[in-house]
Amino acid sequence: MTFTETIKASYSCRRDSGLLQYQQSEIWTEVTAACKREAEQRHNRKMSQNTRRISNDDGSRTRPMDSNLESSRTMSFSAPSAINMEHTVVKFDTEVEQFITNGSENRNSIDESATPHDWQSLSNLTESTEQSAPINFDMSNRAKLPRGIDKIRPHIELIDNVPLLVSLFTDCTPSATREMLHIMQDYKEVVCIMGSSENCDNAGTFMQADASIAVKPLYPQVCQKRTIYEKNKDCIGPIELSCMLNSVPCALSFKREDPLSLHRLIMESRHFVATIWNSVQYWLCCCVALSVLQTIAALFMLPGLMTTWQVLWFCCIVIPAISISLMAKPLDMDVMKKPQGKIQTVVNLNGAIFVIWCYGSKFLLTFVVVTASYIGTLSSHCNQMCIALPNCTCAFLFHPILLNDSMLTEGWDENKWTLHVSRLILCFITLLHFVVISTGFIHRDHLMFQKPAHSNLYWLATVFTLIAVQSVYTIIVLMVVRENEYDEKYVVPLWVIIFGALSSFGVLIISEMVKKQEINFVLSSVVRPLR
Repeated sequence: MTFTETIKASYSCRRDSGLLQYQQSEIWTEVTAACKREAEQRHNRKMSQNTRRISNDDGSRTRPMDSNLESSRTMSFSAPSAINMEHTVVKFDTEVEQFITNGSENRNSIDESATPHDWQSLSNLTESTEQSAPINFDMSNRAKLPRGIDKIRPHIELIDNVPLLVSLFTDCTPSATREMLHIMQDYKEVVCIMGSSENCDNAGTFMQADASIAVKPLYPQVCQKRTIYEKNKDCIGPIELSCMLNSVPCALSFKREDPLSLHRLIMESRHFVATIWNSVQYWLCCCVALSVLQTIAALFMLPGLMTTWQVLWFCCIVIPAISISLMAKPLDMDVMKKPQGKIQTVVNLNGAIFVIWCYGSKFLLTFVVVTASYIGTLSSHCNQMCIALPNCTCAFLFHPILLNDSMLTEGWDENKWTLHVSRLILCFITLLHFVVISTGFIHRDHLMFQKPAHSNLYWLATVFTLIAVQSVYTIIVLMVVRENEYDEKYVVPLWVIIFGALSSFGVLIISEMVKKQEINFVLSSVVRPLR
């Protein structure tokens, strides 16, 4: 061998040796990665087996979970070990080539089996959720959510109402969003929308929702010293005008940087609506009670319980003043814990009967006491009149009939002492009962011993003022009527005054009992659908 051939052979051996070392380093890298993957897969498999087994009370017997977890287990893959630990020398020939081939085949099979839909969020799943990503806990009872706005109504009618419970729809166009709001409103849901005031497409969405909140978004930050948008100091700019026009249907509009708590606003809004509803209920109940009292007097053929001015006093001053003062109660922090119902347009017969029974029970004792006091006062004065005057009889115990000089006189004169005194007493008793009943409308969800009524200071001041004004008016009218010398002053029965004063405590007890029934009814109506 010549010197040149020797150098060529040496160079070839070095090149082959370097190539072999390079291949060996690559193989070792693949083997090390395969070992790590194998260890990770074994660890994950062991953890999944532990989570799929549920221990019994004695801790000695276990049972496997659902079959879908077993099927998801097959989706996991692992690289086989390429190192033969029985030999002291590691082989890097056919075994390594076979391992690399198998690894590439496994990766290809995984890429083919894993579709893009398997790794998307749960909000984008279609009719079946069994093809989602493998998980290590039981999800066999998860809801099947529809995809597409046209699938929402059939899903609600045929499967369940999950789309109405939470807002899981994503990647929607403005028209699809408005259609979803329309669907939720068709199923009596109250919808609140929050959106950007600078997006003109949101104007229709704001108008569609029951409550809308416009937020002025932050502009994108860029790497320059110049501001994104320069506000015109002289007049309103086009962007500001567009924001104002887009937020016209919104109940609230604010900026992102404004220190505003939506939770606090919602809590105060619910409290305000609840107090308004209580005030309206009390207003209507008292007005209906006055009408019922007048109707009862007409049915028993009694003179009018109150004059026109007394009815106006109650309808225009007493009842509105107490109703407005009911709205000034302190903020209830527990209002956010109360479940909000849907919009009910269909009258339920059982619910209507329960409402009539509750409010009728609160005013039932008022009807009895006022009517009995009126009849008792007229009957006592009729008997006193017939004792003092000849040819006098009492028809129906309270209707006087006089026969003087072949002239028949019956009934009570409107300007006489009897009707003045009787109506003043009835007005004072009615006012006391209305005040006592109003205590049950301050805290509708709590009894009086839990939350006392005097926490509402405006109501307390209003009540004392009305009672004082009514007392002064009664005293003044009695003093004026007593100056009439030609009118007989009959004595008012003592039992009428005592009965009217003590009846207020009975009204309070009945009102609290009815309130307790209302609270139990509301709680049962909320718990029943959850069961």
